[in-house]
Amino acid sequence: MNQQKPLIDTADILKATRIPSRGAQGAAKFLMMLLGINKINKAYEEVRHLKGTDFVENILQKLSITFEVNPEELKRIPSSGPFITVSNHPYGGLDGLILIGLLGRQRADFKVLGNYLLHRIDPLKDFIFPVDPFESKKARAASVPGIKMAIRHIAEGHPLGIFPAGEVSSYYPHSSGI
Repeated sequence: MNQQKPLIDTADILKATRIPSRGAQGAAKFLMMLLGINKINKAYEEVRHLKGTDFVENILQKLSITFEVNPEELKRIPSSGPFITVSNHPYGGLDGLILIGLLGRQRADFKVLGNYLLHRIDPLKDFIFPVDPFESKKARAASVPGIKMAIRHIAEGHPLGIFPAGEVSSYYPHSSGI
């Protein structure tokens, strides 16, 4: 079997954390285990051949992620024409994944303006207009093409999801939530 690159590898962890070089590889492997990244990589490997909402449904199932939606609310989604969903996203990419799964089943032309890191997930590429949510001048410039594509998408009569906060919630150990 042709082993492809995992979704997140130790090089990604090292880049994101800036662990000092001495013992970095071992520390990155430990972090991957501790944070459940190995489980995410395993689930991704099992379903990476699927596309779109089939991928979303299966990856959520593999990761034992469930959510509840009032079926009456889904009936309010227009069957044609443009609309914009504006969503909070305390769980980061997971929220975008769920939104793509839900609304992508209702409207095959639904797309989201999302973090460029999600665009690395091949089965989701067709659903995401990539932007860089970080606040540097370089990030803003890198986001322009994705924003232009999103505007064109709406103008052509298609639905779009946005997550305007630009950041996710943080965990506070002395609190009862995120």
